[in-house]
Amino acid sequence: MLSRTAISSALAAAALAAGALVCTTASAAPASADVNCTPPYHNNNSTGWGKLTGTYNLKKAPYASCGNVKNLRGGTKLYFHCYVVNAYGNEWIYSRVAGTETYGWMSYANFGEKGDVALLPCGS
Repeated sequence: MLSRTAISSALAAAALAAGALVCTTASAAPASADVNCTPPYHNNNSTGWGKLTGTYNLKKAPYASCGNVKNLRGGTKLYFHCYVVNAYGNEWIYSRVAGTETYGWMSYANFGEKGDVALLPCGS
């Protein structure tokens, strides 16, 4: 039979191990937690359009981990308003879906065919 001291020591060791596990797990936050999904200032100071090469989500802010405005199919035409470069060095275009009043952010890498493009940074 274990003594009261041995049981207390075993419980204390288990509590410390559980606490260390909780602390380790809590500090392992996903990289996207640092992303600011507040939309940056945008204006319509550019010209041009682009068609999507595949099915993509129009985003609320210029990061893939931010919320969606709408899912768009390949071939959808968007009119360019301005661009930003996010913290990862990726260019995102603030744009309007042709024939609608739907606006949002789309990665420039998602466009294939483009026309009459003269992009300026948002806010310039």
